[in-house]
Amino acid sequence: MKKLLFIAIAALGMLACTDQNSPSNNQVAKDGLLSGKFSVSPAQQVQFSQGNLQYQESTNTWRFAERQYDVFGSNNNVAIKSDGWIDMFGWGTGSNPTALKNSDFVDWGVNIISNGGKKARSWRTLTIKEWDYLLNGRSNADRLKGFGFVNNVYGMILFPDNWSNDYLVYNYEENKFSISQWGKMEKNGAIFLPGAFNNEGAYWSATPIEGYSDGAYAIGFIGNDVNSESENSTNYKFSVRLVFY
Repeated sequence: MKKLLFIAIAALGMLACTDQNSPSNNQVAKDGLLSGKFSVSPAQQVQFSQGNLQYQESTNTWRFAERQYDVFGSNNNVAIKSDGWIDMFGWGTGSNPTALKNSDFVDWGVNIISNGGKKARSWRTLTIKEWDYLLNGRSNADRLKGFGFVNNVYGMILFPDNWSNDYLVYNYEENKFSISQWGKMEKNGAIFLPGAFNNEGAYWSATPIEGYSDGAYAIGFIGNDVNSESENSTNYKFSVRLVFY
């Protein structure tokens, strides 16, 4: 486990970090794209989708969660409800979401996402190397991530590369943001990855574990800690957050 700093905003009223390419009246772009830009390698930035990926079996419909803190959550045996929505998937099941797992990775971004541009192959899943660079490798990485609660939902908070506000270091239990407070942070590019297991969360990468037919990498976080290279069975059901590239 890699330790990290737990970040709070010193003064929400001082949020002044803006992106000239961000939408002027709404923090979410028309195709489900958030404004913040995040380095995942020395030469590449990505933008995140507006929320976690969701799927409805009865209509074979994919969508992004309406809000970043929306999460259904469950355990690894999450059931498929034909008329309901799920947001946890076995590894690489992009074209067959109700499968336990796929033997070969299929990116969830291959699908047409109803509120994500309605065009196949517009999104993708980060590799574990990209996740690790985002969390630990980019400039000021320790000051650009932390944990807290948004609308009473626990998760990990990520700030874009150009975040320039002041911070306070607190235990994650003290980082509690209302919907209004989070709206100001989100407008300036902040990302929230909600935990699906109370004070714990896991998000798939696109990277298998070399030499293992049933192993893949994810990022996992619990309480005050994050593991940027968590090794897991491919039949575990974890959250998925896509990026645009």
